[in-house]
Amino acid sequence: MPRPTFFETLMGDVDNKWQTTFIRSPTARELVLKPFIRRDYTTKTLRMRLHEELLTRFYGPDGFERIPIDYCYLRPQLVPAVNALLCQHFWPGIDSTQYSKNLFIVAKPNSFIPVIESLDYPQHTVVVLYNKMVIGCGFISPRGYITYLLVHTDWQRHKIASYMLYHLIQVKPTLLIFLMYIHADTILSSGRRA
Repeated sequence: MPRPTFFETLMGDVDNKWQTTFIRSPTARELVLKPFIRRDYTTKTLRMRLHEELLTRFYGPDGFERIPIDYCYLRPQLVPAVNALLCQHFWPGIDSTQYSKNLFIVAKPNSFIPVIESLDYPQHTVVVLYNKMVIGCGFISPRGYITYLLVHTDWQRHKIASYMLYHLIQVKPTLLIFLMYIHADTILSSGRRA
């Protein structure tokens, strides 16, 4: 594989080739996944309206293409951004395997899967993008436990997490148990009493 240029490193994959290719699941070889789960052109968050207003002032009302919210499967290119989002909103080092051994003692065995291991089961993941920016993610383990479900605070209250949860439940329709783990610092930092 050729080494990326400085511009590609700075800006990411310029051609977005990874966004238009199909995914073959490593665990289920016969399963070929589409590049996108959903492309949402109807949702308008405050950030999107601000972005469109800036583009309208710069390019004119018809001078730019409307950017959708993309729901896609986890890919290796998205793992660092997803980890950064999870670390920002939960706790630092959330993806390390030491947490799966030490912190999740109350969880059932194999219910917690680090993000990097979710690449083995891309059909059990949802990553939400707006113009290459990760704004949310959701993961379900092969055994049916929802390990992460997160939407960035600036993008909440627009049914993004509802659709992610709907998709994850469709992956595991026999899902009977929802196991939620809320970190104590999250509750305390929100101003509520534990």
